[in-house]
Amino acid sequence: LWQNDRNYAVHIIHRWPDDALKVSTAKPTVRPGVWQHVFVTYDGSGKAEGVKIYIDGEAQPLKTEVNALKNTIRTATPTRIGQRSHVQVFHEGSVQDVRIYERLLRPAEIQTLAKVGPLREMLASAKRGPKQVDALFAHYLATRHQGWIAADKTHKALEAEQAAIKNRSPMTHVQEEKMDSQPMANILMRGQYDQVGEQVPAEVP
Repeated sequence: LWQNDRNYAVHIIHRWPDDALKVSTAKPTVRPGVWQHVFVTYDGSGKAEGVKIYIDGEAQPLKTEVNALKNTIRTATPTRIGQRSHVQVFHEGSVQDVRIYERLLRPAEIQTLAKVGPLREMLASAKRGPKQVDALFAHYLATRHQGWIAADKTHKALEAEQAAIKNRSPMTHVQEEKMDSQPMANILMRGQYDQVGEQVPAEVP
């Protein structure tokens, strides 16, 4: 994760640029002078579509710049915070509370992490509106209800399996002849394609 001008970008690399992923926020999201909760998830699919960027708990529209990862991203290079290299240093802001999770977090969990301060205020308040109640309930489900957590984990696994099947299988259009009538088409009038002309039966060319 790095700041690319006024956008946030993510590189996942084996070898740049022919064996790597790069996605960035589709519009400027860096807000100078304001603390932001920035969170990135990656589902391990090797596809740019598997990368998500969240700002203050909200998923951001992304643009894909490189989508060519084919090999492992395991590396012996140490993790750096606040710099990409000895010459590329993040000097325009501050970094606080860096966390790395060993699993793919759910959107509800990410929202909870981003809004933990407001949630504490809601818990302390004797008067809560419907939105506050919904936010607290979502937090409870995502972090405490073991049945919901297990079901959500199963759901994520099925989604990943479905995506893998789609990625490895070509889409095929299947048609079947109408059984109760002869195959036919209509001539469309030039420049007036909503006007149906005479019928043309199926024949050998």
